[in-house]
Amino acid sequence: LVSASCDSTIQVFSLLESSLLSNVHVFREHHDSLTSLANAQNLLISSCADRTCRIWNLDRMECQGIHASDNRDLVSGIVSDGRRVVTASWDGDVTVLAIQAQ
Repeated sequence: LVSASCDSTIQVFSLLESSLLSNVHVFREHHDSLTSLANAQNLLISSCADRTCRIWNLDRMECQGIHASDNRDLVSGIVSDGRRVVTASWDGDVTVLAIQAQ
């Protein structure tokens, strides 16, 4: 389970027996409110009001890529198939990014 917050953090949880959550990791690399999350395979993709999208490797719990957006407006949606990331922003811009294998 993963959650994004206005405090610029992404929290990764593990669901334990009897529906208890255990906090596994907190990503703190964004610098503004998170706007969207997408999950594909072992990757998590996040977008932020700081106009960046980050690709996180959930096996290693580290950032494996940063894309600084040229959008005039915030990225409001993300979808990924594990090979590409498609972002959409409030100004109508759609961007397709290739994910580099690591």
